[in-house]
Amino acid sequence: MMDLEEKIKIKPDDGFIADYIYDFLNGKLQVPVFQRDFVWNTEQKLELLRSIAKGYPIGSVLIWKPNQDTIDIFQNIDKDLTLGGYEVPPKNYDSLYILDGFQRLSTLIGCLLNPNFAEQKGIKRNNSIWHKEFNFVFNLLDKDFEVVRSKDLSKLSTYQIPVYKLVDSKNFYAFQTSLFNNDISDDVETLLQRYQEIGDRYSKYKIPNVKLYGGTIAEAIEVFQKLNSQGSEITTDWLISASLIKKDPNFRLGDEITNLLENELKPYNFDKLKREVVLNCIINSFEDVYFDVISKNSTKKIENLVQREDFIEVAKFTFKSIIKTVEFLFKELMVIDVKLLPYSNQFIFITYFFNKTENPTTEQLQVLKNWFWVTTYSNYFTIYNLSKQRTAFQTFQRFVFCNESPIFIDGNKKFAIEKFPKKISMGSVRGKALALFMLNYSRDFNPVENGNEADFRTAKIFDVYTFKNKDEILMFENSSENTNVFYEKFDSKNISFPNEKYFLGNFNDNPEAFLKERKGKIIEEEMKFVKSLGLDYFEDGFISDEDTKEDWNNS
Repeated sequence: MMDLEEKIKIKPDDGFIADYIYDFLNGKLQVPVFQRDFVWNTEQKLELLRSIAKGYPIGSVLIWKPNQDTIDIFQNIDKDLTLGGYEVPPKNYDSLYILDGFQRLSTLIGCLLNPNFAEQKGIKRNNSIWHKEFNFVFNLLDKDFEVVRSKDLSKLSTYQIPVYKLVDSKNFYAFQTSLFNNDISDDVETLLQRYQEIGDRYSKYKIPNVKLYGGTIAEAIEVFQKLNSQGSEITTDWLISASLIKKDPNFRLGDEITNLLENELKPYNFDKLKREVVLNCIINSFEDVYFDVISKNSTKKIENLVQREDFIEVAKFTFKSIIKTVEFLFKELMVIDVKLLPYSNQFIFITYFFNKTENPTTEQLQVLKNWFWVTTYSNYFTIYNLSKQRTAFQTFQRFVFCNESPIFIDGNKKFAIEKFPKKISMGSVRGKALALFMLNYSRDFNPVENGNEADFRTAKIFDVYTFKNKDEILMFENSSENTNVFYEKFDSKNISFPNEKYFLGNFNDNPEAFLKERKGKIIEEEMKFVKSLGLDYFEDGFISDEDTKEDWNNS
């Protein structure tokens, strides 16, 4: 059998930035349909532009010319692909596909391709994406790159140079003319020198690449992994999309996940759910716990899983179960924002339940709610190592199929919760537990009725800075009337409210006493609830004035 090295030829090379732009304009540089989405934020793009300006290396890119069978597959895929906001030109016989370096090349093509050249070639630009993602200039006064929000580039100052002009020496002479015509007061010679210096660095900068010739998608991925052992990690999303291309060219897992998040989960404030959680839900649907399938050192298990005939069918069904999971968390447990989800594993386990239980009974849902509260308060997914979490999943499976208890208890050990938190923080499971308790308690643990989802959200009333992290104060009812009442009462220090469940009142002149009393009431009610779950509750014993004033003003 022919060795992999004999099937795929490897050739190191390099090229000027202008070479990559030329290849793109002429259809030689292509984007494979399984390529991951563009995800870089503004700071990452700025860092790339600054690195080139300083002459720093930005790493090599990996590009691939597949065998003819794979080329035929790509030719038959009807999908609009873009690079840097520009429509990818038609393929030609000599096309190469980007395997690694998509984020960098997207940034460079988007920022450095002259729009006039693209227009001359008949290459369409998505102006909305371009202005949002790739509209950068170099500020000659500040000697730095910056984002431009205006869509009218004619309003730029003379010293603000669109980045795409830096790789074309002809623009330098146009800049000289504009300086003299505008008669600006700044040092003309200094600005000219800075323009020439940054232009030279960009026009002379070379980016190394590794070209692969031949092989199938699977073989190219294998070579990629060997060459990339010290480079960027291959995401599971990318690997699955690449592996599925031959089975169903029109099913792109990344697009399916994006649609799920942005369209189906957004009404429940779960559109920021991590994509890897969605992937792990799919993997868990095949009975093996996800961390036994995904490995940083080997992708064989995930590749074997993807080759199953029912993979796409199961993935699509899991998307439906994920929607049910979000509805359950939102309506039954007041997890009204993904930021309030204590553990990702809770989401994955509950999705498995809905995957296997099409019509759950009221009793099953109640047991599931109880499981959620116990696993939240007991730090269930923190105190158990992976071996015990595997056992916990097997225990949960017996609940799904045999109606046994879903809670795994290690020997005679008894769960105990952490001490009462100093504040409600979205970075703490204990803080989230308290927030969820207070939200549910405020509604007497009644579910959210259908159609009322828009009435519940989290919002910033004001920022609280703890070191470098931001915490959020929670407002759970989207009512302008209630918001006005809150501000009115807060500003006037009139904190008298008739319902003790929410506010205690009668402490108008002593807010510290109010906060102390309020905290005591919350502890008392939470203790009753936690003990009803069969858990031990950690009691402070004494609530000091210092603790109340310092730690609870912002809770």
